[in-house]
Amino acid sequence: MGICMVCVCHCVGETKKYYYSSKDIVIGFLQRKDLLNYLIILGKLTIWESRKNTYFPKFRLFLHKVQAKQEVEKLIAIKNRKLRDFYARWEPLL
Repeated sequence: MGICMVCVCHCVGETKKYYYSSKDIVIGFLQRKDLLNYLIILGKLTIWESRKNTYFPKFRLFLHKVQAKQEVEKLIAIKNRKLRDFYARWEPLL
């Protein structure tokens, strides 16, 4: 399967390139449970909900969903005293 998407990430003064196949984007990363996989699923959910409601998906809506999920996870982490795990998971976006 060919390369579907190239993502360039500028995090902490470091630039990395990631290459994803069509399978990675459509199905997700089956062996990973990290933030990137979560964001891909959330992006697909945003696109699906937009099409279901017959309007064009907007990146602003996706960012709003990410922020909302991040807030909920932070509240859960505070309640469970696992704030360090929360920051480790969400560090690339903080």
